Amino acid sequence: MSISPLLYYRKYPAGRELEDVVKYYWVMRSREQESRQDLLIPDGYPEIIFVLQGEYQKAYLDPEQPPVIIKDSCLVGIQTQTVLANRLNHCHLIGIKLKPAGAYRLL
Repeated sequence: MSISPLLYYRKYPAGRELEDVVKYYWVMRSREQESRQDLLIPDGYPEIIFVLQGEYQKAYLDPEQPPVIIKDSCLVGIQTQTVLANRLNHCHLIGIKLKPAGAYRLL
């Protein structure tokens, strides 16, 4: 699915071998010059995010928690709070959305 000419986002189903632990894979590429904000709502699924290019800033709606800039690939636990994610520049991310127990089963 193409959301805008400068942003590409697509989901792919898990292969049969991993369907017990992986919900889906996703790819996101942004060529936007300015920072763009995405609202990430908790969905109960842990995720692995590979940062291939660029970075993004993760800011919780709770003003007590400072924003964090994500430059490296990471294992995201089950998100429990709504987050504002700012794409700070051109970025290319690949994510693996795991089923609730998927992270434990894979690791």
